[in-house]
Amino acid sequence: MLLRSVTDIILSRVVRKSSLSYLSGLISQFLSQFVSVFGSQELTPKHHYLTHYPRLLQMYGPLRGLWCMRYEAKHQYFKSVISSLGNYINVAASMASRHQMRQCYEYSSKDIFREEPYALTSTTVKQLHNLPSDLRLALMNKLQVEVENTEHVTMTKNLMSAHVPYAVNTCLLLDVVEEEIPFYFKMQYILHIRNTWLLCGRLCYCHRFNRHLHAFSVRIDDGWTVVYP
Repeated sequence: MLLRSVTDIILSRVVRKSSLSYLSGLISQFLSQFVSVFGSQELTPKHHYLTHYPRLLQMYGPLRGLWCMRYEAKHQYFKSVISSLGNYINVAASMASRHQMRQCYEYSSKDIFREEPYALTSTTVKQLHNLPSDLRLALMNKLQVEVENTEHVTMTKNLMSAHVPYAVNTCLLLDVVEEEIPFYFKMQYILHIRNTWLLCGRLCYCHRFNRHLHAFSVRIDDGWTVVYP
């Protein structure tokens, strides 16, 4: 839990200068307890690097922008290619050629620059009266039009909109209010009606943060909420 607290600060997009001394104390406490439980022989260079993070935060600001995870992910592609080829003659040329061909293939896709929403899985068409009555009312309020119960609506479980995937039974972060309290949205329907894709679900209100699970306990609203992707 100490390491979790340290990680929360280090990976924050905004870090207050006043929290740097607190971070130093957390790191010292974590390392002391680590040594007492596992022994000093289990310490690694990364544990030592941890002690420099408050100073680096003071010098460069939030370290999230210096995170090497995405670079390591990119490097993983090259490692997998060279291990599958088994050809170590002019490795740099082989990597450059393979990478360029892959980029050409990806950019030739019709969907790579596609901005308009489209279904990723199969769709079903139903009449509006098959939906719950309070959801039909929420849809009409969102569209600000009268909709007949016999009107057809297209449903899907997965949607791609502006390169962002949406799926039924997942939770989205709608907003963060004062004191950094998030508002969540649990999606239950993805509908296409009147040439418009809509996400339908319930609002989730946070009322307690469980430090041990590092998760919010939420209360799910009874009413329907309809939002655009």
